[in-house]
Amino acid sequence: MAAVTPAQLQAALDSTDSDAVALSTLVARTKAAEPTQILVTVYDKFWTPIGESHDYIDLSASHPRNGVPALQMTFKGTDPLVPLLRKCRTEVVGLTVEVGALRWAYTVDTASYKLDSGQKTLQIKALGLYDYLGFLTVWPNYLLPIQAQIPSRATFFGPLCTVIEVMIAEQAFRLQSGLWELVDTLGSGNLDWRAWFGNLLEARGNILDVLHTPIYVVHTNPLLDTSPLVAITARMEPVATVIDKLVKSYGVTVDMELWLPGDPQPDTFSFLSLPTYVVRVTDRSNVTGPTNTILDSVIKQLVNLEESVLGGVLAPFLNPDGLYAPDGVYIAPAIGVNYVVPWTLLIDHPRGPLESYEIVDHHPQGWQIIVGGKSPKWLNDVINATTSWILDCIMIVIGLTGIPSNLFDGLFNDVLLSFQLVENFQRRNDGGPYMRPERFVSTGAAPYNIDALMSFISAMFDSRGYRSAVCQFRNGYPYSVGRDIFPGAMMSIAENGTLYSDYIENIVITDNRRERCKVIVQIGDGKAEEAPIARFQRLITGVQEAINVITLAPGQ
Repeated sequence: MAAVTPAQLQAALDSTDSDAVALSTLVARTKAAEPTQILVTVYDKFWTPIGESHDYIDLSASHPRNGVPALQMTFKGTDPLVPLLRKCRTEVVGLTVEVGALRWAYTVDTASYKLDSGQKTLQIKALGLYDYLGFLTVWPNYLLPIQAQIPSRATFFGPLCTVIEVMIAEQAFRLQSGLWELVDTLGSGNLDWRAWFGNLLEARGNILDVLHTPIYVVHTNPLLDTSPLVAITARMEPVATVIDKLVKSYGVTVDMELWLPGDPQPDTFSFLSLPTYVVRVTDRSNVTGPTNTILDSVIKQLVNLEESVLGGVLAPFLNPDGLYAPDGVYIAPAIGVNYVVPWTLLIDHPRGPLESYEIVDHHPQGWQIIVGGKSPKWLNDVINATTSWILDCIMIVIGLTGIPSNLFDGLFNDVLLSFQLVENFQRRNDGGPYMRPERFVSTGAAPYNIDALMSFISAMFDSRGYRSAVCQFRNGYPYSVGRDIFPGAMMSIAENGTLYSDYIENIVITDNRRERCKVIVQIGDGKAEEAPIARFQRLITGVQEAINVITLAPGQ
């Protein structure tokens, strides 16, 4: 059965009272499609299924955006799966939770066997496959042994999706190929001969299976990757940590899913035959460019820069029709940079799908920004030299000696040109005479330079008035997770004639004896978006670090 479209829902809302039955009919159709059954399967260390659980006490599973999914379950102490789950102390114990179109995979992290009031239970805590990336390290050079890591840092530059895919693929190849395993282990003095040939001893299947186990990365065509342009360097950091730095404030989602024999192949280049962790990196920002190529990465970055540096003064030319875009997303339809409104729409209506929501409007934090804290070094040097000269002159006139000429050095430091302010008159005029006046941002550096300008732009953005929201609705009413929406995808809320769009931050499934298969979707994290200039600064900093690494500049 096809899902109800936002147009159908909106048409029903706009109808007369006699036609309101249409909305009830649409909702009833979608409600009937809501999944009510959960299938939990337990696997051994090779991801071979060994049993299904149908009599657990309770279950709670979550799948956050760009984070480690978590699963908590409680089993009866007499459950035949208990001994298998307790093997997590020495080997991987896998679990999958299936609801409708969803299949989430976890590995057991802890298994707590309890006796309380004469009842034995086993409570497990399991982590999603994304946790694996927290234990995969970014080597400076994945093609060289550990004893010779040249250059000193790994450098990545390009569209965000491609950068993440290449970073994960490089480290997966290093581990899964066993390229320098013998050299790495012998060099450390490891006398266990099995470690010298670990990959060969653990290998299963053909050469492709070896290279793809456990991670296979689905690659985006780099020439067609329109995700934001980034630059970053890394040195022996977990892949998950580097990803967290990269995806901050971008609509890019990193998914790690379990592929099992019988599933469709991840792409046309894969020939998987063994269970595999498949990595997909997707740009879900819904911002499109004019060329649908890598050039869009540069064009989007320029549009963000215009909004930051010029304050959107070119908006009448770049977006003459004032087309909608969410807070923190900047578009320029005149040059082909557009925002595609997500088709999934939640409408605030008594018979609508919203179960609960909270929309928060935040008041501005001042109309005047002050930055700085230090005078320019040259000015402090001039003041210190002047005080020394004056002191020397006085000592000569009065005939005293032995008093050091630098006695007053630092006494008058940071008193001239140490602060700078910028006023946002439009914000002041809109807020009225009683609005909060000013905010000081300590930069610990001298103002009246390009760094101060960047600080002003970022502080002015952070102190603006903004709207944030968090909402929940039940799965299948009218949209189903895994079919219509995914973690990290955008979704909109229509409330009192206004539209709010944000990313799906978390999906939680709960199942117990009182309430069966409740699926809650959280839209938004309740936080403000990041200033685009901060993203641009990270790009410039990353480029500078990459150039320093490549040119072997001192200090790298």
